[in-house]
Amino acid sequence: MNHRIEPHSGDASPPPLPPRAPQHGPAPRKRMSGCLIVLLVCAALAIPAIGILAAIAVPQYQRYVLRAKALQASTTARSLAIDVAQEHARLGHCPAAEKVDPQTLELRSDAGIAEIVTGEWAPGRCGARVLLQGRNGFDGRHIAWEFSGMDENAQWRCDSNLDPAYLPASCPQQ
Repeated sequence: MNHRIEPHSGDASPPPLPPRAPQHGPAPRKRMSGCLIVLLVCAALAIPAIGILAAIAVPQYQRYVLRAKALQASTTARSLAIDVAQEHARLGHCPAAEKVDPQTLELRSDAGIAEIVTGEWAPGRCGARVLLQGRNGFDGRHIAWEFSGMDENAQWRCDSNLDPAYLPASCPQQ
């Protein structure tokens, strides 16, 4: 006999599946939680952002520090040059060159000042000269304040061989 199976229409549901055989393999692994995934993604995005900000901020900070040191050296030279001008007025000529110990001026130890010379350090050059030291191109550079004439027409001039980017506004590039 030949039985035909015909499609069944109605409420009947398919027969149930046989139960699964128990598996004896490894236990299923736990998955990462959603918070951990979000944390890893944020860290992966934050690290390059911090690196980019640091690449911009660190050189700007170093430039700011160097400008501050140049300003301190210029201010020191200017105040000492005024003292030399007063001595010039008293003597009638520029006093002889004299080295000033930066420690006696109570300058910060990290000011980057190697030497200070007041008086006439070269023919016709009277005032105060600050020799700088340190990294980033300051080693051997100087800032000097010189004066000429001792009457009401006395003229002050700033002389420096520093990069103009580091010079204070009071010491324009000549």
